[in-house]
Amino acid sequence: MSSKIVAFILLVICFQVNSLAQGLTMVVPTSHNEKIHKIAIDPNDKYFYTADDFKVIMWDFKTMRQLYTFKIANKLTETGIDQKVRNLRDLTISSDGKIIASGSDDCTIKLWDIETGECLKTLKGHSGRIHYLAI
Repeated sequence: MSSKIVAFILLVICFQVNSLAQGLTMVVPTSHNEKIHKIAIDPNDKYFYTADDFKVIMWDFKTMRQLYTFKIANKLTETGIDQKVRNLRDLTISSDGKIIASGSDDCTIKLWDIETGECLKTLKGHSGRIHYLAI
């Protein structure tokens, strides 16, 4: 089994653990106030990313410390009765690990620089929600 698959499984387990046995120390990323929709691992196995509707957080694998927060939106948008627009639908990382892309219900794709945390470009023009991305 590849190291990325094992790491991904461990991350999912970490986020679902509600209580830990006494004496066991485990660092669980807790900087999200909302439900985490996506987890992505960079191609170099140095960083991983967690994403909710408002932000993407970049974490260092070795230290489990938060490095950057990429701000996606300030709030959820309401469209009709009980229908919320998801600010983030998918997240993917470039093969060189230098750019992440986020896609959302507002029909845009945003490209982010992992070294500065800045949005490099917002791609507009899709007529529908962005459900899946691949670079």
